[in-house]
Amino acid sequence: MSGEPDTTEQTVGSPDRVVTDEQRAYWAQVEAPMASCTALITDADGRILVVDPTYKDGFDMPGGMVEAGETQIEGLARELAEELDLTGVPIGRFLVLDQVPAARYGRAMVVTVFHVGPLTDQQTQSLRFADGEIGAAEFLPVEEALARLPHRLARRIQAAHAALLTGVPAVLIDGKSHVLSSSAVSEAW
Repeated sequence: MSGEPDTTEQTVGSPDRVVTDEQRAYWAQVEAPMASCTALITDADGRILVVDPTYKDGFDMPGGMVEAGETQIEGLARELAEELDLTGVPIGRFLVLDQVPAARYGRAMVVTVFHVGPLTDQQTQSLRFADGEIGAAEFLPVEEALARLPHRLARRIQAAHAALLTGVPAVLIDGKSHVLSSSAVSEAW
């Protein structure tokens, strides 16, 4: 990681600022939210992949925690490879940002949802539970998938599916829609 400005894209704005070692040391100590990434994986019929983890009760979605040094997309690609042996599939559109307050897990968490798919029949048939975290996986119609998920996750995935259809990403707080009015934005500035 270099403190030098990024010179790969010089078409917009002024040059990036140099990040000093002192700044980097300060930011490394800032208690940041945890980060998690989720995939809304669809097949050619528009069904959603839900997974049954071996390490917790109930159904879930593919994805997991982002590790230090990873971007959300890198973390999701790693999780898909580890959990489902799914590699070489592009991570698609950003669908949801869900901000989970610290009261839930003891530390705030930022969850992103990206679309992956639609997978081909060959890709769906080649899914393997590579690391043992997943005991089963199934493509389900949207409503059936939502019914199997815990409430907060179901709301997040419902918002992700709506974003997939409309092209408008959703911002949630703990799985609930959050819309800033223009007056609230003005007051914040």
